[in-house]
Amino acid sequence: MTLTGETAVLGRNPVAPSDSPDAQRIAIDDVTRTVSKTHALLRLEGGSWTITDLASTNGVFVGDADDEAEVSGRAPLAGRFLLGDAELRLATDPR
Repeated sequence: MTLTGETAVLGRNPVAPSDSPDAQRIAIDDVTRTVSKTHALLRLEGGSWTITDLASTNGVFVGDADDEAEVSGRAPLAGRFLLGDAELRLATDPR
């Protein structure tokens, strides 16, 4: 999936938060249901991405498998992250 703007909301059936009504909605297919309906918000700030846990049930984790950290509030994002059991990766376009 390609991010098309500066904000994106992720979840099984995401709804944009009131402070980001134009956020891109990205549905995460999750048969195990560990991803909340509206789980996390990605935001591009000053050239860097951040991720915010939107009061999800199973949390947001960032970092490599050997060094995962749970997100409390907002955290910098580069590379791998988990929404519940769903493993995702933020990658930049090499263009």
